[in-house]
Amino acid sequence: MVRSLRRRVGTLHLFATRDGQRYTISGFDSMWQRALERASVKGLTFHDLRRLVITQAKRQAGLDYAQALGAHRSRQATERYVVEGEIVVRPLR
Repeated sequence: MVRSLRRRVGTLHLFATRDGQRYTISGFDSMWQRALERASVKGLTFHDLRRLVITQAKRQAGLDYAQALGAHRSRQATERYVVEGEIVVRPLR
């Protein structure tokens, strides 16, 4: 799916600048904050999305897959990301 996204410049970065380079930390933060404002979402961090994806990966394919997806060196690091119990996600609109 990610490979099918249209881009002006070919790059391996999921979030890339107009010239295909990776964002700096401050550049990504600025982009993230603008996206949250446009979506009228408050208090969401990029790590919240990471936590959701890693949790879903573990539930669907197991801890080894979640660990690989999260690029964690240890199972313990992955387990810190995994949320136990039900996750409620509400659509924006």
